[in-house]
This record gives sequence, C-alpha cells and structure tokens, in this order.
Amino acid sequence: MKTDNPTLDILICTIGKEGIERIAARPHPCMTGVRYIVSWEQPDGEYALPESLNRDDFMISVIRNSGLSNNRNNALAVSSAPFLLISDDDVEYTREYLRNVLESIENNPGYDIIAFRYDSRESPKRFPDHSFDLRRMPKGYYVTSFEIALRRESVVRSGILFDTAFGLGAEYPAGEETLFIHKLLKAGMKGIYMPLPCCRHDGLTTGARPATREFIRAKGALFTELFPLSWPLRLITHTLRNMREADGLKTPAYLRSWLSGALSRLRIRRFKFRKFQ
Repeated sequence: MKTDNPTLDILICTIGKEGIERIAARPHPCMTGVRYIVSWEQPDGEYALPESLNRDDFMISVIRNSGLSNNRNNALAVSSAPFLLISDDDVEYTREYLRNVLESIENNPGYDIIAFRYDSRESPKRFPDHSFDLRRMPKGYYVTSFEIALRRESVVRSGILFDTAFGLGAEYPAGEETLFIHKLLKAGMKGIYMPLPCCRHDGLTTGARPATREFIRAKGALFTELFPLSWPLRLITHTLRNMREADGLKTPAYLRSWLSGALSRLRIRRFKFRKFQ
C-alpha cells in the first residue's frame, strides 16, 4: 500500500540489529493514511533491513547520533503527516488501536496533544477511566511516551524538541517524555487524555521498573525543570514515601541520587544563564 500523503505518522525509535528485529517481529497493520517511520540508530556499523519491513508504508531513517531523545528528534524532523504518534520498537498495533487514534484526533480538533492508554499483561500502571485536561492530571498519573499523539503543525511551530540530556543513552536516562509534554503545555498547547487503548506493550516501562540510582538521579534533575521553586519540598515528600514503601533504594542512597541529579542540572542552568548574559 503506497502512502504518499499519510494522515498519521507513527514514529518508531530503535537501535542496532536487535532493535530492528524487534520491530520486524511485531504486527504493524497496513491502513490507509498510516505510515510507520523508523528512526534507526546504528552506532557501530550498518545492518541489513529485515525483508518484512521492506514495505511502501514504512520509511527508514538511519542516524549515527546516540541517545533516545536524539532519535525521537530525528523522527520528528523527517515526519510530514499532520498527526504523529510516538512509538517504540516493542509496541504492537492492530487496526482497532489505530482507529482509536485516528478517530480521537478527528473528534477533538481543538487539541494539540492526545494521550491514550495501552494494553499490557504485565504493566502495573493504572489508567483513569475518564477524560481530563493534561494540565490537570490526576494524582499518580503520568504519561508514557508511546501513549502520545501530536498535531505536527503545532509542535513544529513551537520549536520544542526532546531535551537530549534526558532519556536512555543520555546523562539522565529517563523523563524525556514528561519534560517534552510539560514544555508543550507551557507553550500554550491544549492536551487531553482519552481512556482508549492505542497499542499493546507487554513488559515493564522505565517508570514501572524498580528504582535505580540512575533513575532517581534523573528524577531529581527532572523535578528541577518541572518544579523550579518547590522541588526541595517534593524531594522530602518522595523520600518519605520511599521510606514507607521500603522496596526502593535505602534512604541515604535515594537522597544522594536525587540531589546529584538536581544539583547537576541546576549548575548547568546557571552556567547557561551566565553564558548568555
């Protein structure tokens, strides 16, 4: 099926030989108006494209830069459809999932961002059963990257990209999608959550895995961006919660990791401010 003028570009990011093989092993239904863009990081040489991905509705873009946010920014740059769906190499689609996305976009013309839910056998993530404005997210809810649909024109006009300091392969290996959505909403875009599944993802996401020092350090850096005035209070609250749950890092390690990320990010911001004075 030739997709010259797609309505929806699905932006799949992957890395290396194993990543492209994961994509090839999962279903990607052919649908009118849907195109799959694969941003393929090849850090250590070229690999052959699996035959099953040699399709008219697939577009492959090879990059040499490292880091998930660099990869996502490349996918955004080569896209052209009016609507975009963020994706990963271990996500599965059906026609019903993609119809949910297309119909939700069509039925909500006043929104630039639509967040969905996903089906999973393993994920402990809980999804609200009602729609809500993304500027007023319910307590405990967070956005996962492959739940996000975007109006491309609004994103391009804003000039906002994924922060390359965050995400897998970067200094802070988590939080890139949260920061991206935060910046889009802060720029005035409108976002809504729809309690409809957009894909299937079996396995734990980064946010659902047991906390590591690297993850907590990324969390500390992220919170200085999201809450520049109240992050110290949030540090105390999250540390107390970690102590109560007793299934994460020990308190000293938790505090050191969070503060390491927060203070390193604050130093970077202070340096940039002085540089451009």
